[in-house]
Amino acid sequence: MIKERMHYIYADKTKLGVLVVFVILLMINTLGAVNDVPIYRMLQQVFKLSLFVALVYYSVKVQCIKGVGPLPNTLIVLFCYVLLLYSIFSFFFQNVLVSLNVLLSFCFFYYIGYKKQVKEKDLYLFFVLTFIISSLKFVFSFMRDLSEYGDVAGLGGDNLGYMLAILFPAFILFARKKMSIPIIIIAFLLILFSRKRGAIIAVSLPFILLMYSFFKMKSRNILVKGLKILIIMAVLVGLYNVLLNYYDIILGRFESGDGTSGRALLYMTVFKGWYNSESILEILFGHGFYSTTIITKEKFGIALYAHSDWLELIYDFGLIGLTIYALILLSLLHYLVQIFRKFRHYLLAYTSCMIVFVIKSVFSGVYLDADCVILMSIIGLIIGLVEREKKNNFPILSN
Repeated sequence: MIKERMHYIYADKTKLGVLVVFVILLMINTLGAVNDVPIYRMLQQVFKLSLFVALVYYSVKVQCIKGVGPLPNTLIVLFCYVLLLYSIFSFFFQNVLVSLNVLLSFCFFYYIGYKKQVKEKDLYLFFVLTFIISSLKFVFSFMRDLSEYGDVAGLGGDNLGYMLAILFPAFILFARKKMSIPIIIIAFLLILFSRKRGAIIAVSLPFILLMYSFFKMKSRNILVKGLKILIIMAVLVGLYNVLLNYYDIILGRFESGDGTSGRALLYMTVFKGWYNSESILEILFGHGFYSTTIITKEKFGIALYAHSDWLELIYDFGLIGLTIYALILLSLLHYLVQIFRKFRHYLLAYTSCMIVFVIKSVFSGVYLDADCVILMSIIGLIIGLVEREKKNNFPILSN
């Protein structure tokens, strides 16, 4: 009796801990809009440190789950050790916290999915609140650009578009929820107006597939079928009008300049820096954490990271770091094969995650971007749910 009571108390505390992490994540995202103000910037750093402590705790709990140790989790923890080791000898030690939070968020949400520590409605509420905060941040940014330049046509892309693209798979995962389809449509429109080419490409295919699956969903009710047709037609007509009236803003960047936003020169500088390394040790182990900022400052007069995980990795961590990260991606793609075979109710959401991951890792960066906490969270959650279903042999979430 006492043992049983203690179990419930422990379970309640664990769930409370999960909800606390949710609040911390929401606060970090909210304070991101005002982090230029010193006191808010300091608060954001405090929340990031608190998040790191919580994520380490849950990553240890994942390692302690008997008989369960998904390969992505093991590789991610290994990569975290590499990051920590390299950052100790770096001038940019404080920046490692962002990368560790991004990677360890996978472990935290894997634990939630596998142990079912919170209710589905709590998860959904978290993603909805994150979407609202991110949407408001984007709208304020867009309006600021309009007031400053008079017209955003021809301007660079707004990175907040990537945040909305990162959230996109979460609402595909919960597509059967009443508010998910409207949120997905709004998110897609905002991503179009973000002018971020990678984000637009990343969500276009999942959006089309989702609309198709929504249309193909079986229903005996003629009124429901008719309503679905009307919704799809309304979405298509709406998107056509948006593209027609705002073509320069949305698609202008696909036709401008060399199409690389200066990345070609940046990529070549970083790759040549690694290729022309002075020793075989630098080829194998790289030049140190965040070292691309040193070589780019020498070349361009401004410190830049590589805007590509793969080039950042090969210069900073050499072939060793690149190999570990490639294994992480391959292990995540392996789950895509498993999901396709046996867990197809997660297929579209997980495929969307992988599309966003691959595109962003190549043309922007995942492990160095604080917003990618959400992307790794969704990936971890889906894999946790898959592992739980393997164990219990029944679906937990199904669309």
